[in-house]
Formats: sequence, C-alpha cells, structure tokens
Amino acid sequence: MKENQKKQDGSALIMVVCLLCVFAALSLSMTVMAYQTLSQSQQSATKEQCRISAITYSQVLEQEITSEKTTEIKTYLYNEIHGNTWPYYSQGKSGHEKEDAYRHLTTHLDSLATTKFGDMSSVMYWEMDGDYGEIVLVMIVTSEQHNQKYSVTTRYELKKPEDAGDEEWNLDTWKWVVTWQGL
Repeated sequence: MKENQKKQDGSALIMVVCLLCVFAALSLSMTVMAYQTLSQSQQSATKEQCRISAITYSQVLEQEITSEKTTEIKTYLYNEIHGNTWPYYSQGKSGHEKEDAYRHLTTHLDSLATTKFGDMSSVMYWEMDGDYGEIVLVMIVTSEQHNQKYSVTTRYELKKPEDAGDEEWNLDTWKWVVTWQGL
C-alpha cells in the first residue's frame, strides 16, 4: 500500500511540474506578444510624427513661397532662376542632371526639436515646360526619425498676372501657385 502511495506522489509531482511548464510557456508567449505590440505602436507613432512634421514643414514653406509679400525664399528663387545661375532639371540632358539642378534647403533645428520632429530636409528643383515656357518648382520635404521616413512633394507653377502681357518675370507681380501635392 505504501508502495502504491509513493507511485501516486511521484505522478502528482510530475503533473504539477508539467502545469508549471505550460504556465511558464504561456507567460513567455504573452510577454513576447506584448513586446511586439509595444514595438509596433512605437513605430506607428514615430511614422505618424514624421508624417505630421513633413506636412507641417511643407505647409510653412508653401506659405512662404505663395505669400503675397516678398520673402527670403521667393527672392532666392527669383535670383537663382531669373539670373540663370540655377539650371533647370531635365533627366538625361547634360548640365541639367540631378546633381546640377537639385538644391538642398538647410534647416537649422536645435537638438530638442530634432529629437521631437526628426531630421528635416528639403530638396527643390525647377523644370521648364518647353511647349509653353512655364516654370515649375518642385519641393520635396522629408522628415526622418528612428528609421521611419515620410516625404511630401509639392509642385508650384509660376503664374504671371492677367494684365502682364509680355512682361518679363517680376518678383512683385508674378506668383507661385500650388498645382499638385503628394502626401
């Protein structure tokens, strides 16, 4: 009888150890799932922050470029394009390739702003529509943070006033107008 009881005591212990192993495996799998969920939510939050930062910065640049007032960036565009010191972009055309035509707009953010908003960069180039002689400015704003990246591309067309006739490009009367924005 004692021998029979010893056999039952051993099987109960094995059963308890097996149950503990099952609970340990379940808790480990729940911990891994919680980590993955947290990681994905942090990635989503970072990507959303990059999206918001890029859109916001793009809107600030849009206000500067399309402003009725003469702004620093409008003056720069006028001097570079009208002064023929900035070649237009035309893929495959010598002297008008990416390395010749792309201009990088520098942004000076302090370390706190960079931590919060990510690394902001802006690239711009302009194209000449050969059929109509229209000038199109393309601005690509990118925000990058923790291996997440978001870009906003905006196209502006230089429009002259209705009453301008054959008037040459005038910084005060001709306006940049948004024609397309890719979010």
